[in-house]
Amino acid sequence: MKATTKILKEQKIIEAAEKVFASFGFKNARMEEVAKEAEITKVTLYAYFRSKENLYMAITYNALQNWQSFVMI
Repeated sequence: MKATTKILKEQKIIEAAEKVFASFGFKNARMEEVAKEAEITKVTLYAYFRSKENLYMAITYNALQNWQSFVMI
């Protein structure tokens, strides 16, 4: 798989997870719902993120990166 394809899929997963976490909260969010929202299988989801905690950390990191680019403008 090309690096760009992997990055795009990872971003799609993160965006789907943001929606799921916003709707259900961290505690009640399920990886199955994230996979469904991202239109991928749970196996693929776990290939990118080993746990819900790792996925949440990726969301947090992504938000921090977006905030930093906004502040630097």
